[in-house]
Amino acid sequence: MAKGMTIRHAPKFGTSGPNKATHGLSVDGERSSPRRRLRIALTRAVLPLILAAACATPVFAQSKKDPPKIEGRLIVDDGAGLFTTDGMKKAKAMFLDIKDRYSREMLIVTYKELTAAQKKDFEKLEKPEAKQQFWSEWGKTEMAALKPHGVAVLICRSPGHIQVYADNSIRTQGFTVHDEQLVMKGLLETMKEAKDKPEAEQAAIRDKGLLNAAEFVRDAYKKMVR
Repeated sequence: MAKGMTIRHAPKFGTSGPNKATHGLSVDGERSSPRRRLRIALTRAVLPLILAAACATPVFAQSKKDPPKIEGRLIVDDGAGLFTTDGMKKAKAMFLDIKDRYSREMLIVTYKELTAAQKKDFEKLEKPEAKQQFWSEWGKTEMAALKPHGVAVLICRSPGHIQVYADNSIRTQGFTVHDEQLVMKGLLETMKEAKDKPEAEQAAIRDKGLLNAAEFVRDAYKKMVR
């Protein structure tokens, strides 16, 4: 051994040595205070709850489903016998193409003739303006009784007349007065065309007008689907 050098032996640790040396120390070697120990305990208690909530959130989000879609519906009350059963069936099938969160309906009502009292009042009228006013009031009365949703078509066979209405909810979604006029014009043209044809051909021509009107309104509704 070199002169002037001193050998220091490493301390010997017994079984109780390390436990006594580390008692009251944190993992980083600092002495643990009651406040720190409380903080650690709270973290260990709360952390599993946070993880559980995080895992549960996607499940909750996936459980929320979109509301079911409602099929469109065409209602035809053909009191005047203008259309064939097959024609009405085809027209109604068109509306099944519509799938929306809101009900999309079209109502078509045909009348064989005016009531006796209405007919008497109508026959007294001579000026076109007066007749137009009569039909306007007639339409309002029928609409108040029917309470339709969406587009409604009223057709009187004798005397011949057609009225088309759209309620406010459909108007605000883009079905205009011009659209009402187009539906009415198409139906009037086919009714006039059928009038001059043999009886056997008339129903088929009127069915064509029904299908065209149903298709026009159906396509307008499909643009409103949300």
